[in-house]
Amino acid sequence: MRLGILTGTFNPIHMGHMALCDAARTAFRLDRVVLVPAGESPLRRGAAPAKDRLRMARLAADDVPYLAVSPLE
Repeated sequence: MRLGILTGTFNPIHMGHMALCDAARTAFRLDRVVLVPAGESPLRRGAAPAKDRLRMARLAADDVPYLAVSPLE
């Protein structure tokens, strides 16, 4: 299985993130792309709480068969 991992603050996750996932999947022939929202971002003061950003990423990935979301961070 060819796996890609995209990390970020995702505050909020948007169409640019989704386009990047699709472009990476196509370019590198990935079977799955895993989104890993940052737990805390030292560069992004005032970001939404981690649990909310994780939920937003999960909602964005719900309808995309090749996307998964990891809560590891």
